[in-house]
Amino acid sequence: MFPESVAGATASMACSCVSARERTQFSCNPAAGWASICHLATLDKRADSRIISLLIMHFKSPVVVRRRPVVAAVRAFTVFEILVVIAIIGMLVGLTVGNIGKFFGDAKLDLAGVFVKSSIKVPMQKYSMDLGDYPTTAEGLQSLIAAPSSRAERWRGPYLQENKIPEDPWKRPYQYRYPGVRNKSGYDVFSFGPDGVESEDDIGNW
Repeated sequence: MFPESVAGATASMACSCVSARERTQFSCNPAAGWASICHLATLDKRADSRIISLLIMHFKSPVVVRRRPVVAAVRAFTVFEILVVIAIIGMLVGLTVGNIGKFFGDAKLDLAGVFVKSSIKVPMQKYSMDLGDYPTTAEGLQSLIAAPSSRAERWRGPYLQENKIPEDPWKRPYQYRYPGVRNKSGYDVFSFGPDGVESEDDIGNW
């Protein structure tokens, strides 16, 4: 198929190239292209054969439409942009690591607090009911899993299900005092906490 403008112009030319002697007018369809030439050649036998041949060659010639190649614009990253991206990634990683460390640190504090305020409470009460009092400071928490020599006949332990005294979250033993310093009418059970020494940041049952 050819463009309508090319076919129309050529067909109009074919309609005007009739024999000068006859002056015959033919109705041509400009949009018909090749059909207009055939119609002309059929109606006017005396039309110049050279004109017809030229028109036929014209319609046989292909129309070549050349398109310019589309080249995608690619912009490379600059060194500065790469450094900015690396800096942002490093900052995000630092924030993430810091938050993870804070999360685990808080979790250890909570775990130590649960043991000294809740987990040890029931075993200590059962021990006190069986033996009439809490373990002394010298007997310590070890009395909950092994009978003290001075009161072995009344001991009904072990009073801890694990059959051992757990360590605090920092892998150090829990501290015990009876009578208590912080709890004057009871006992003190506490962890030294992250610093590992007795100080104001200890985690205890007070």
